[in-house]
Amino acid sequence: MLFVLPFLACAPPAPGDIGHGDGSDAPTWHQDVAPIVSEACTSCHEQGGIAPFTLSSYDDAAPMATAIAEAVESRRMPPWGAQTTEECTPRVGFSGDQRLADEEIAIVVDWAEAGAPEGDPATAAPLVEPQVPTINDDLSLFPTTPHLTAGDTDQILCRPVDPGFTETTWVTGVEVLPGDLSVVHHVVVYVDPHAESDALVDDNGTYDCFSAAGVSDETALAVWVPGAYPTVPPENSGFPVAAGSRLVLQMHYHPAGSTGTPDTTGVRLDITTEAPRKTAYLTGVGNAAGAAAGLLPGDGDRGSRAEFRVPANAPDHVESMDIDLPTVKRRYDVWSVEAHMHMVGVDMLATVEHTDPEVGIDEECLLHEPAWDFDWQRLYSYDGKGVTIGEGDIIHLRCEYDNTLANPGVVRALDDAGLDEPTDVFLGESSYDEMCVLIFGITY
Repeated sequence: MLFVLPFLACAPPAPGDIGHGDGSDAPTWHQDVAPIVSEACTSCHEQGGIAPFTLSSYDDAAPMATAIAEAVESRRMPPWGAQTTEECTPRVGFSGDQRLADEEIAIVVDWAEAGAPEGDPATAAPLVEPQVPTINDDLSLFPTTPHLTAGDTDQILCRPVDPGFTETTWVTGVEVLPGDLSVVHHVVVYVDPHAESDALVDDNGTYDCFSAAGVSDETALAVWVPGAYPTVPPENSGFPVAAGSRLVLQMHYHPAGSTGTPDTTGVRLDITTEAPRKTAYLTGVGNAAGAAAGLLPGDGDRGSRAEFRVPANAPDHVESMDIDLPTVKRRYDVWSVEAHMHMVGVDMLATVEHTDPEVGIDEECLLHEPAWDFDWQRLYSYDGKGVTIGEGDIIHLRCEYDNTLANPGVVRALDDAGLDEPTDVFLGESSYDEMCVLIFGITY
């Protein structure tokens, strides 16, 4: 996914230079660049997509060549938060990794510097399509009332749907079916086990929600951003959904000054009523529901107790937690991980300290997002068997925040809150509150 804002296109090639490279050694669009862009960028940069321009043809891409090169060279694009850093080298890689290889970045940069030559369409290299996992269409659900977005303000709304389950049903795959791709920025699918969302909806079938679905005992099923794969738990496992439950689609709409078409985003499920061999859950640790027991003392604490507070105008505030896993007589396989903060957050590191010598390793990294972006939060699934955690292990979380006007997220959150200057930020559900949470998928 390549999502370059229009202002990045500050120095496109001069019109007379486009299509006239400096020789046969320069990369060309049709022979070298188009396959990279097709695989990594066009899930967002397509006609009617969330990105502000398309990259489906040479005529689309050539005027944006310099901006594209700058975005991929800085690794701002494609937007993939999970990084390998000096502090974090996960033992297992992530499936569907959308990061470009160094060689691919060099091709794009060389192409832009050569004046974005087109090459010969008659001998174009085949385009590379992402290998997206597919699921069966056992059940597709859509809200009964379409939602129309307009204006400049982002909206985060919840939209319940009734799957009609009359007995415990196991979900073995979840695929979000976005409606208006020009405004649907991300979607989180929750289970509302007590159908509490029925009483929350307005006449349009929606209700305001920010951090989650706003109901008791909720659990998550899937997270979607443009280009994301369906959520499929490991083989022979499934998410249990009780009879009478509702599914709640938490919608993040980004109209960006335009009026969209009526959105009818839905969800497709693989389901079975036969219990699989393993149970899958998306769960989490941190301070989403209250002060975490493992919160550590930090700079800026007032008094003798650890305090979750991000001081106003602090550019590099850190909150850390050491979280002991519950005493259980089993171990869990972690198959996916996701960081969650709000708009003041800028960096999150999650590691696990093992106490069982049979694991064979003392500590390993689960996830590092050194350039956290609220708008591109997603679930990262391990490629193959992931990490095993269990009794006695300790999860270490480190969340960093920039509560200054230099952080675009703070500017946006202040605007949402009707404020002009940063104030102290505390734990809470709104855009100018904060959290430090690690979500992970487990099977047992």
